[in-house]
Amino acid sequence: MKKTILIILTLALALALCACIPALAMGWAYTPDPAPEYTVAVTKLDRVQTTTGTAYTPVPDKLATTGQVVYFSVRITDNDGNDVKGDIHLGDLEVLYIDGSIIAATVTGAHPTVTASIETATPADQLVYNGKLIVITGDTVTIDKLVFTRQNNVAVSVDIADGNLGDLSRALAALGMTIEDVYSGRIYMSDAALIANFGQRSRAEATAKWYADADAEVKPTVPDLPQTGDKTGIVGFALIAAAVFIIGVKKWVR
Repeated sequence: MKKTILIILTLALALALCACIPALAMGWAYTPDPAPEYTVAVTKLDRVQTTTGTAYTPVPDKLATTGQVVYFSVRITDNDGNDVKGDIHLGDLEVLYIDGSIIAATVTGAHPTVTASIETATPADQLVYNGKLIVITGDTVTIDKLVFTRQNNVAVSVDIADGNLGDLSRALAALGMTIEDVYSGRIYMSDAALIANFGQRSRAEATAKWYADADAEVKPTVPDLPQTGDKTGIVGFALIAAAVFIIGVKKWVR
């Protein structure tokens, strides 16, 4: 009798392990590409005259007051060192002229500041899971073999192509969901949520300032400047740089 019970328990354990393997394998099979990384540099410069003409030299500690002219360059590059476009915001500065990669500006207030940044995110129509494109058609979202119907950005039903209830449960488990989650309205599935789960977000930023009080509040304005990357800039010394790279984190259940 004891031997029979032991055999039954062994078989039950083996079946349980076999049932878990497909869900685990699907989870491991999904390896998103790494998010792109960017380097942002804002370099404060001095204009000097040399025997060969005008030159610009880095001056990271330079300060300036209202009415003075300051010079700077901005460069944003990708992983391979290629120039890419980003945004430039000025605070208490008015652009005088742009000469190649050099920008000259007049100080108009107490807190002259330049902030350059770049932020990217995968478009909703380019999301991929298990090597297959995620298809979003109105309120229908197809993720691999799973077909979700959503209302007001919440999944309300789900089906699976060419599969049974067990296949459906395992496919949902690979996404961190259950059938009960879906039909209880606990799965938030807006386009933004899909991007957060399957897409990539990257952000990088650098700031230069010409005033001494690092804690002063600065409210930058957006000048009429061309996007960086239109012309190749010089390699700058990053004064204050901060980069945040966000790879999709699963946040389905509300």
